[in-house]
Amino acid sequence: MTRHATKKDGNHNEIAKELTGRGFQVIDTSGVGPNCIPGFPDMIVTTRTNCVSVLLEIKMPGEGLSSAEEKFHRMYKGPLGIAYSIAEAVAVMEWFERGYVTKEAEIPF
Repeated sequence: MTRHATKKDGNHNEIAKELTGRGFQVIDTSGVGPNCIPGFPDMIVTTRTNCVSVLLEIKMPGEGLSSAEEKFHRMYKGPLGIAYSIAEAVAVMEWFERGYVTKEAEIPF
């Protein structure tokens, strides 16, 4: 099997560090997509209060989803978010902590 190199977004580590520092559990999955499941998000982040695991895609400001990421996002039915900054990552996770865990409940930002 051919392994593909993985590239983390420039803000990936700082977002992971901030979320961890705020008490969220963060699992780095940035290497999963290219090697196992095309388009799989960069992190699995678990909320502090209600144990909801959210797939979180990290992007640099101005960067869009790849075609593989778009396909995965359309297919996946569970909690999923996109963050371009620390503030957005925290807001996404706090949104899911409030109990909004369905695709139909769009994140209002």
